[in-house]
Amino acid sequence: AVAGAVSKEKKTPKEGDEKQAPQNGGSYGVGVSGEVVINNVQDEVLAYIRQAALQSTNLVITAHNRTLVVAVGGSAAIVTKDGKSTGLAGSFAFNRITNKTKAFIDNSDVKVMQDLEIEAEAGERIIAISAGGSGSTATESTSVAGQVSLNTIASEVIAAIFNQADVTAKRITLTATDRTMIISV
Repeated sequence: AVAGAVSKEKKTPKEGDEKQAPQNGGSYGVGVSGEVVINNVQDEVLAYIRQAALQSTNLVITAHNRTLVVAVGGSAAIVTKDGKSTGLAGSFAFNRITNKTKAFIDNSDVKVMQDLEIEAEAGERIIAISAGGSGSTATESTSVAGQVSLNTIASEVIAAIFNQADVTAKRITLTATDRTMIISV
C-alpha cells in the first residue's frame, strides 16, 4: 500500500482568471498522507494417526508449514511552498502469523518393523518493508513523519506420541523444528 500528498508553490494567475486570490492574500500549502498494512494469518497443519491399528515396514509422518507474508507500504507528504506550509506523513504495518504445525500418533496401536519417523517443521517468514517521509522547503514550515512496523510469529510445532499410544519400531525418530524468520526494513 502506498499513500502520498504533494502541495506545490503558488503560481501567479493569468490575467482575467476569476480564481485569483485577493490582493495581499496569504499563501499556504498542506500535505497529508497516511498508509496502513495489516496481515493476520492463522493456519493449522496436521499429519497424524489417531485411534487406529497399523502395521508397516517403515512409516513416515510429516507436517510442514511454510507460510510467507510479504508486506510493502509507504507514505509521503511533500510541501514546496513559500509562506506558511505544513506536511504530515504516517506509515503503519502490522503482520502476525499464528500457526500450529503438528505430526503425531494419538491413542493408536502402531507396529513398525524398521524405522518410524515423525517430523513437524515450521518455516514461516515475514518480509516487511514500510516507510514514512515528509519534506517541506519554505521559510515558515512544519514537517512531521512517522513509521511503525509490528511483526510477530507465534508458532506451535509438535512431533509426538501420546494418549496411551502403543508404538513399536526398531528405530523411532521424533523431530520438531522451528525455522521461523522475520525480515523488517
